[in-house]
Amino acid sequence: MGGGSPGSVRLRRLATILQLAAVAMTVVVAAFRFGLVGPGAQVGSADDVLPLLIAIAFLCLVGLTRRDHRTIAWLATIGAGFVLTIDIATYAGDVHAQASPQEWQWLGIVVSLAASLAVGAAAAYGFSRPRVSTERLGFEATMVVLGVLLLISYWAIQNPDELLIDGRTSSALGSLGLVTRTFLILTPVFTALGIVGDMLPAADRARRRIALTHRGSVGRREKAAAWLRAFADELAPGRSRARWAAVTERTRIARDIHADVVPGLRQVLSDAERGIPADQLASALRGVLADVEAVGAEAHPIQLEIGGLVSALEWLAERVQTRSGIAITLEVADSASTGRDSEPPADVSSAAFRVAVLALSNVAYHAPQSHTSVRVRSEPRCVELSIVDDGPGISNDALVSARDRGRRGMADMAAEAAACGAIVEVGPGPGGVGTAVSFRWEAPPNR
Repeated sequence: MGGGSPGSVRLRRLATILQLAAVAMTVVVAAFRFGLVGPGAQVGSADDVLPLLIAIAFLCLVGLTRRDHRTIAWLATIGAGFVLTIDIATYAGDVHAQASPQEWQWLGIVVSLAASLAVGAAAAYGFSRPRVSTERLGFEATMVVLGVLLLISYWAIQNPDELLIDGRTSSALGSLGLVTRTFLILTPVFTALGIVGDMLPAADRARRRIALTHRGSVGRREKAAAWLRAFADELAPGRSRARWAAVTERTRIARDIHADVVPGLRQVLSDAERGIPADQLASALRGVLADVEAVGAEAHPIQLEIGGLVSALEWLAERVQTRSGIAITLEVADSASTGRDSEPPADVSSAAFRVAVLALSNVAYHAPQSHTSVRVRSEPRCVELSIVDDGPGISNDALVSARDRGRRGMADMAAEAAACGAIVEVGPGPGGVGTAVSFRWEAPPNR
């Protein structure tokens, strides 16, 4: 996806800079290890080259994953920086005794830059997770962490032998030991923060799945076990991708039949009981047949692709009004954006449209003589939809009973909303008259 918020653009640029810095640091460390520069200028042993090979392997992984698997690219960048910092710090400790003050100062700069690379990559990864911070704060927090580490590094380079214990330096690196210790603490901490941030969305998806599949009197232990299985499935979807795809497709077909086919069949049955002419009955049956074929081909969402959410709702309102006779008013809030750029994400538009289909289907069945108002605000980062009728309404007891029993309409609306991170609510209309269904979605900071 192109574009994005300023925070996300800056984080992507920072990721590119850190990845290029890892390549440059690999070259610098190789120059030291192969004796091209540094105190003594001695070629290292075969064992000394192993960390370089590991770092190069991490960089190859970065190149393969930086576009499509950013988490892996972040972790590989951190891994390369970590290995390079350990290697150059080990080298510096080995040659400390024979290094001149000027050579030691340059070594201190290289060690500090390598540590800053690793810590910066870990901090950027950790702070870039949506559940950890916003994109803007993530970039700024990373800069603060880097600034603190660079200040420590500057002090250590200017005061190479300040850290003394009983007259001896506390590390073979002298004051640079403070830099490496800070690196050893911060890199794992921020990396763990990022991993947790990546796992939280999977945990939420698992929780929503369990909320839909385990209702009523199911025990906590059984729910916890089911959540763990769902969580593992979300983290490693390949193990059950085929099974989950089949379940999802069956659920979609059930929802579409309930929303698109059943109302038409009810109308045809009502017309047949009233004794309408055979040609009219045949025409109505052809319409139901077209709905069945559309469910098989998943044709109805094409309305969204052609004109977006508002156009699809206009088509839906006209279709339901023609078939059921209920009066429907569609109100569209003004939007600052225009054209295709004004549309919310496709999964959100689809979910909002499906909720509207289900809600109007319920109105046609339970309140066929009512007037219904559909209000929608459709923007790239926010969708608000409400369907309110002035029919008999639904009591709180009926709502609780429907939720507990997992009634098709309620469960399907909840599933559609949960799939895209939206909220759907069903309850009495204004003043306790009729029924109100509301759908609301707001884009998370990093979307």
